Amino acid sequence: MFAAAAFALAGLSAGKAQAQHIRTYSFTSGSYSAQAIFTKNGTDLEILFRNTSTVAVADNPYVLTGLFFNADDTSLTKNSLSLASGSVFVRTDSSLESADKHWAYKGNVSTGSDTWNHGIGAAGFGIFSNSDAFAGGGSNPVLDGVDYGLVGVLSSNPSNGLLKNLIDDQIKIVLSGWSGTDITKVRFQWGSSLNENSTSITGVPVPEPAYDQMAALLMLGGLGILRYRRNREQFKWSS
Repeated sequence: MFAAAAFALAGLSAGKAQAQHIRTYSFTSGSYSAQAIFTKNGTDLEILFRNTSTVAVADNPYVLTGLFFNADDTSLTKNSLSLASGSVFVRTDSSLESADKHWAYKGNVSTGSDTWNHGIGAAGFGIFSNSDAFAGGGSNPVLDGVDYGLVGVLSSNPSNGLLKNLIDDQIKIVLSGWSGTDITKVRFQWGSSLNENSTSITGVPVPEPAYDQMAALLMLGGLGILRYRRNREQFKWSS
């Protein structure tokens, strides 16, 4: 039984060393819908950022272009940004480039009344500059309106003002240097201006992970077995 408990603990430890879900934030209201899934992978923070709306996007204000969040780790650096598995570019033209040249990251930013440890955007928002892009070498304008923003479904008849080179429907963001445990608040931003639609969500405290509770129980069980055996041996000698 002790051997089985030790094996289970080893398996739990191995699992914890792999990618570990931190928190998922989701929002839906009418035509606006977004999701951000935060995962720890070693010392990287991985984010799947997605426009989950099923309403066809026909105009700029419905394109998802920004993610701001607070965490208990305030020191991160940009690593990579790419289209997530299954995602594609839509409404493209000859100017199409990789998404990492047209999305930016910056730490310690303000969206007016709120401050954020981390900000990610396809539009400049008066916050990001070309040097903040995940990859250099993008053709100007690097952060232009809603270009390279996220759509859930593209309208078959979009307005002439809807910009180009959009992404259907999610990107994968990797930030390096993660040593935190939680993402405490997020802001989803649509359009090309902070004055356009956005929503902020505060997370509830995360309970102790089930595997930590199980590991503690297994450890206590193992210690109990050892104590029982030690007492039994002492009883034999005293007899």
